Amino acid sequence: MEIRKSRKGFAVHLPTDSWYGSPRFARLYNLRRFEFPKSWDIHLFEPDLVDEMVPLSAAEVGERIRTPIGSSALRKLAETRKDAVIIVDDLSRPTPAFAVIPHLLEELQAGGISPENTTIIIGVGTHRPISMAEQRRKLGREIVDRIRVVNHNCFTRRLKTYQRPNGGPDFSINRLVGDADLKISVSGILAHGGAGFGGGAKAILPSVASYETIRYNHSTFDWEGYGIVYPKEITSQGIRRDMELCAREVGLDFSVNLVYSPLKEVLCLFAGDFVDAHRAGCKMGRRLFLTTAPREKLDIVIADSHPMDTDIGQSRRGSWPEEYGTRSVLVASARDGWAYHGDGGKSYQTYRQMRKKQKPLDTYRFKGTGEDSDTEAQAYYSPTIGEDVFYERDAKRRFFSQWEQVVSELDGTGKHKTVGIFPYASMQIEQKTD
Repeated sequence: MEIRKSRKGFAVHLPTDSWYGSPRFARLYNLRRFEFPKSWDIHLFEPDLVDEMVPLSAAEVGERIRTPIGSSALRKLAETRKDAVIIVDDLSRPTPAFAVIPHLLEELQAGGISPENTTIIIGVGTHRPISMAEQRRKLGREIVDRIRVVNHNCFTRRLKTYQRPNGGPDFSINRLVGDADLKISVSGILAHGGAGFGGGAKAILPSVASYETIRYNHSTFDWEGYGIVYPKEITSQGIRRDMELCAREVGLDFSVNLVYSPLKEVLCLFAGDFVDAHRAGCKMGRRLFLTTAPREKLDIVIADSHPMDTDIGQSRRGSWPEEYGTRSVLVASARDGWAYHGDGGKSYQTYRQMRKKQKPLDTYRFKGTGEDSDTEAQAYYSPTIGEDVFYERDAKRRFFSQWEQVVSELDGTGKHKTVGIFPYASMQIEQKTD
């Protein structure tokens, strides 16, 4: 990524629109041009090891799957099983499952499990189901056309119940997963505020768990921090420990953990035991995305929330660099607006019916009045949604849908300003300076 001179000053192309991009980039993302005044002193803050982010070839991806960590080979596991499920995360996560699924199906067939006896479960947790068009982006058109794909529903009654091994309350997961002979997961290693990183046991809880099970996990145990690499045996009382106890009880047989670029290129792959492979992935993910923070306060921070920019809530994962700027802008596409998240214990169908009955909102009622100190300092830019959507819930930021308006607001008198751009802040991990 580079800063180029333009007629008005400078220009930078930033990735946006995760999964909803242009045909030119196979709908996986867009590259949008952002113009900056010539009076701005612009600096890019990319991960320190960005030059080491070399994508794996398809052959290398297959080889990593065939050489698992702490587990027998997948084809060996398949030899004694009659059917399989593959759990995949949804579009709120940028995991490039399409790069992995064909290799998994090859290994399953080599072990005697046919595509007809394989089901892909979209592990949405408490999120909305994804459409067939979205499934094709996530998995690949050919896969969706020949393999059964099912969205998990956390409110389904088709559950299988297990007893927590540590004496806690029973927990329940999707029966299709529970009854399957061979259980496989595909997840992304992405820093997470409570579980350290995504991946591993999170494919079971919360991805395919019941609403009550997810609620118990999220509200009972500690949210221990963003980007933590746990030891193999977790002794603290965090949500990750509970997730792993439950996944072991269910019998998650084979876990594929991907470290990927902001453009959904597979950089590293760790497959096998859901703890061993996950920890190896976390170490690599943290190493590759550590970003040295600014040493001095900047006038302006531009934080691009890609690739966690499918909705407003998830995009906030990219907001961490804002503390380094006097003023800041969080950039996101946020096509899902304020995304459904099991709201109030209501199914997605019920939630949609309620939304239809709601009266149009008075957008200005929710705007910041200047009483909140953050209102003027922090802005939110999305060229996709409108202010009526944004101000449904958020009154602490000023919303803009035109980049020229953002620049005009920030430029003020046109004096010299120091500006830091974090091009994929939701993946980057803060490395504080002394």
